[in-house]
Amino acid sequence: TLGKNGLTVTGTTIAAESGKDLVLKNGVNTELDPSKNKLIAKSGGHAYLKNDTVNIENIYVVKGDVDFSTGNIQFLGDVIIQGDVRTGFEVHAGGNIKIKGSVEGAKIESRHGSILINESVQGVNRAELFAEEDIKAKFACNCKMKANHNVEIAKYIAHSVVEAGEDILVTQGKGAIFGGKAKAGGRIAVVNLGNESGTKTEAIIEDFLTNELRARLAVIGDKIPETEKELELAVNAKKELDRLGANVNKISSDHRTKLFDRAGKIQELTEAFNGYIAEKKEVQIKLKPREKSGCIEVKSYVYPNVTIYFESTMFEVNEKKSRICFFSEAGSIKRRDL
Repeated sequence: TLGKNGLTVTGTTIAAESGKDLVLKNGVNTELDPSKNKLIAKSGGHAYLKNDTVNIENIYVVKGDVDFSTGNIQFLGDVIIQGDVRTGFEVHAGGNIKIKGSVEGAKIESRHGSILINESVQGVNRAELFAEEDIKAKFACNCKMKANHNVEIAKYIAHSVVEAGEDILVTQGKGAIFGGKAKAGGRIAVVNLGNESGTKTEAIIEDFLTNELRARLAVIGDKIPETEKELELAVNAKKELDRLGANVNKISSDHRTKLFDRAGKIQELTEAFNGYIAEKKEVQIKLKPREKSGCIEVKSYVYPNVTIYFESTMFEVNEKKSRICFFSEAGSIKRRDL
């Protein structure tokens, strides 16, 4: 770009310097088109400049807290947060989310991976966490969390609602679950269940994930023929428009509008139909029979005011017991010593 001279406030000319041509340099996951004037991303991710080259990485690093300085985070790949996630903020990632600090009253979602928290979840009754795979933290308090695989908390889960498609594990030190609900599709393993204060606590073994998948499969089963029918109508409308050609203005305006509206949805309906077919296959894979131990293991003490559920069967704990395992057999809840 050619420079253009300027003036000072006193009218003295300021000589301009012309700009220099920028040479594009491709780096990680980027490439130049044949003209060398366009840089093309080879993958989704976080773009950054290093040593005059443009790079894209599938990892997004937050060098500090997620707060007003960063805003909410949405990323297709993995996210690493080197600080805390503050109350009121959200982190959504396609891959794993690693948090080196704590989570306050925030929303954290890993659509295809795990949530790994070095410290705690102090949820102030606002935190909501979801992971397609696992959730791990030192302790969790006043929060909701759901993992389609395992939830592993080192020290305790307090006054929270926790769901795991497979196992809930709180097995380090005096690891305890008290207050709220803990629901697992496979096994709950804990050192102490409930507490000396008699805080109301529910421990539930229920294959809720399979139930959710079956419900979703039923919805998809309805959506596929509905979308296929709508797509057929859209394709037929396009064929009619092609047949009419220049004579399209001879039909009524209402009919013409209807044809154009339907024909204009072909791409949208095609994508929706293909999406439902792909999701159906994915759900069917997830519905494969899974081996589950189906038990609640208490390595130290279970306290009064704890209620045990296996699906719809219930057992109330009325006295303190040590080293015990609850399991379901022939429609009733039974106990054995560990």
